[in-house]
Amino acid sequence: MKPSVARPSVGFAFVAQVLAAWIFLGLVHAHSAVIVGPWLEGDTTTNVAVLVECDSAAAMTANYGTTTNYGATAVTTATHTAKSGTDVIHRIKLAGLQANTLYHYRLAGQGANSADYTFSTVPGLAFADTPPVVQAAMAAVAQGRAVEKIERVMQFEGPEYRAYIADPLGPQLLTIDGNGQTIDNAVVIAFADLPEAVRNSARTAVAGRLQVCRKSLQRTEASYLIDYTINEEEPVFALILEAEGLVRAVYGYNESDND
Repeated sequence: MKPSVARPSVGFAFVAQVLAAWIFLGLVHAHSAVIVGPWLEGDTTTNVAVLVECDSAAAMTANYGTTTNYGATAVTTATHTAKSGTDVIHRIKLAGLQANTLYHYRLAGQGANSADYTFSTVPGLAFADTPPVVQAAMAAVAQGRAVEKIERVMQFEGPEYRAYIADPLGPQLLTIDGNGQTIDNAVVIAFADLPEAVRNSARTAVAGRLQVCRKSLQRTEASYLIDYTINEEEPVFALILEAEGLVRAVYGYNESDND
């Protein structure tokens, strides 16, 4: 007698073929995935949120704590849909943080890997500790929004101040010289909303280590700053011009753009 499983296996094969065709046509996703991130927003003392861009609105989870045992859990508290209508940026607010403390966190859900990320809740340079002309420049751009963190970086030409200003998709990055002149002003933009040539170039340049994408409001040509990491620890970013679709420069946060 023939096994009774013959007929169901044919039906399963047919369903599998249909599902594969739907995936190929883009009607369903093979699995949810993290597209960009994670990156952080907050004042780096006790107010920190994890942001990550995914291809689904299904809730993300962040496990966090002072060791790799974590111990605390937070889930998506807010989402923002990209203008393209496809990707979704998740905001996960971390509660109960202490100042001057090293924290570990790990994402779960949406196909996220189980990599361990770290950040330290060490306050940056205080607003009052910057020159008056720099304070005025930051206030003019912030327009009442919180200046979450300020970094002072010494360049050959003199100090630069990088101010991270609260914004719905993540901190706006304002770079000012010691005379209060704006060097660059870039806002976070969803990866799905980048021009296709820039997306393709970014994928090639960063080898899957995307953290956050920003569009420059200062440069005359349409340009984008693509933040990513080397060996999961060294933060750098690539400058990509839309007209060229090529990486114009790649540099770290402690180096100047000499291009």
